[in-house]
Amino acid sequence: FEWYNKAAANKHNGAQFKVGECYANGWGVLKNPTKASIWYQKAAANGSSLAKERLTDIKNGQLAAKSREKSLAIERKKAKEQKQRLEAERVEKARLEKTRQQRLAAEKKRLREERLAKLKHKKVPQKNTPKPSSANKAAKTRNIGIPQLVNQVLKGQWRTANIAAGNLPSAVNNCLKSSETEIICFSTEQQRVVGNSNVMFTTKATINNFKSNGQFKVKYYYNVLDVSSSNKSGPAIDPAGLRLATGWQEPQQVMECQSIDQKRLSCLQGKYKFSFTN
Repeated sequence: FEWYNKAAANKHNGAQFKVGECYANGWGVLKNPTKASIWYQKAAANGSSLAKERLTDIKNGQLAAKSREKSLAIERKKAKEQKQRLEAERVEKARLEKTRQQRLAAEKKRLREERLAKLKHKKVPQKNTPKPSSANKAAKTRNIGIPQLVNQVLKGQWRTANIAAGNLPSAVNNCLKSSETEIICFSTEQQRVVGNSNVMFTTKATINNFKSNGQFKVKYYYNVLDVSSSNKSGPAIDPAGLRLATGWQEPQQVMECQSIDQKRLSCLQGKYKFSFTN
């Protein structure tokens, strides 16, 4: 190193290159990449082709390192966003489950109080109590038993305009009973065009408030996964309440439904009316 250093001081390009190599590899001196680069530059400026090649290698290595670091940063960001999204979904599911349990408890309490009130005010029928008229009998036969209505809705493959319903039991929904009078549905990934945007989303629906006259309610949330531009055009405002915003959308949407017969449902959400067939 000493003799290379002396020759390099006299502007010998080969010696300047060797001094750079010594600093780069720790030959006869402590490693120092910065000094190695300086001597490579001196040797290159003094006509050393080897020094020029070494500088190119160094530059390419730095670029590759930066590219790797950038890729790692992107992957770390994606992993963080995925973790945040999963945590948000977990918190939301926990909140919905807590709300459902509270609602079930309130409903049980209400039914218990109604039964107690009926028992308290129940009257003994008189022997001369008139029999129900034929009109009343017909009215009763038109009523639907609540268990029958629940099964009708749950076992249907509901669709509108030949498109599977996103908030009722259908080809895109996994549904099950959470109680004898409530159905919970989680959909697979769906897409819909709103305005000039393509929206990717899933839904979580709760179907309850079943009544013997065939009425029930559908309450559902949208979880928007992605919004991108579309070469197609759709309604400026989605009738079912889907918005161009990612994540779980509050407040929940509410749809009032009526069973027409075993194969038909009529639902109303605000000013929009929907017809579903099975």
